[in-house]
Order: sequence, then C-alpha cells, then structure tokens
Amino acid sequence: MPLRLVLFDLNGTLLDPSVMAGPLGGGEEERALVFRSLDDAIAGAMTLTLGGRYAPFADLVRGALARRLTLAGRDPGGADAALDAMAAMPPFPEAEAALDRLAAAGLRLGVVTQSATETAEAVLERAGVLGRLELVLGTDRVGAFKPDPRPYRAALEAAAVAEPVDASSSPRTGGT
Repeated sequence: MPLRLVLFDLNGTLLDPSVMAGPLGGGEEERALVFRSLDDAIAGAMTLTLGGRYAPFADLVRGALARRLTLAGRDPGGADAALDAMAAMPPFPEAEAALDRLAAAGLRLGVVTQSATETAEAVLERAGVLGRLELVLGTDRVGAFKPDPRPYRAALEAAAVAEPVDASSSPRTGGT
C-alpha cells in the first residue's frame, strides 16, 4: 500500500512546548519541568483511556504542571501562565520545511493530537502552519487519548483513507 497520508503529533513534534517555560523563569530547569509535566499529563491521559474515561488534555497538563511546581517548592499558580503560553507554541525550526517537502512529494498531511481539536487548530494557525495541513483531529472528537486506536481511525475516516489490514493494532506513536 503506497504512503498517501502522514499524520503528525502536535505538542513536541511540530510545535515546541518549551515556550511554556518562559512564564516560569525560562531556564533549563523550567524547560525540564515543562517536559516532565507533559510526560505526566500523557501518562494520565493513557490511564483515563484505559479506565474508559476522558478529560480535557489542558486540564491534565495544568494539573501536572501544578504538581511538578509544588514538588519543586514553587508556586503551583504558575501552571496557568505556563498553560497560557502553550497557545503560542512556535513550530520547531525544521517543521515548515519538512511539511513543505512532504507536500511537494504528493503526500497529504494532518495532525492527530491529545489536545482539543479547536485548540490545536488555533495554535497551528498562530504558528503559521495550519494552511499546510489537510486534517487536524484532537482526541476530544473520539473521547480517547493516543495511543488508543480510535483517534487514528477517526483521522483515517476523516481523510477518507482505507484503514490498514490489521486495524486492531495501534499505529506507532510518540509525543502528545
């Protein structure tokens, strides 16, 4: 089966979440705290999905940031400012060229993200890359977080792409 559609993760793959460290002080320690918090939020998201539950990813990130800040002996109130900064994530330096190169090769491009669809579209628009994408699908559309197969199936359905032969297995994933 020829490759026709490339689906990217958003947070940490196309866009750089390290901007969230700015309101916390902007140093290497704060960047590490942000990335550990995102890892915590992803683990929480997977746990919810395994339990048949769903919550907005932003709430999970906020909670993870507040917890990590508290553990670091810092004011957990900084979590809100860091989360607000997430709305202004810039693309990684190589992201735009990579998207352009893939599109020039005739591939269709999309995003499947833990974030809410509307939030993802807004941050991609601010980052200047939304126009390069055919599809943006947040896990809010299916009520299950990646790596559950439902977000990927929904993306394939939305893109009118036939599912792989073994649709019961999860696609390879990483990021948020």
